[in-house]
Amino acid sequence: MFDKVAPYQGALGVGLLGFGIYHLVVNLLPHLGAISAMPLKMGLLVAGVALDILIGFLLGFGLVSKWISRSGAASDKGKAAFSRLVPIQAPMGLAAVAVGALILAGF
Repeated sequence: MFDKVAPYQGALGVGLLGFGIYHLVVNLLPHLGAISAMPLKMGLLVAGVALDILIGFLLGFGLVSKWISRSGAASDKGKAAFSRLVPIQAPMGLAAVAVGALILAGF
């Protein structure tokens, strides 16, 4: 099953990265004051947005690296960040599933 999805990994990652950034700007930043009123719900929202952005970066890195120039400090910093995040990709995926389940459960 994963072999069928693998060619679309980059597009899914870029979409998830965009989705995470959108939710950061639209849902999280305007409601930061609600953290004291709803700490569990806001904590789940913060975790969900962070996981969306990190997993989107990991999945979309190959596609994004084709779009930007291969030389320069930005490319080197991106590759360094990618290599640090790859070992924790599976735990981040499991955490995203858990956070998503808690959000759907209404916590």
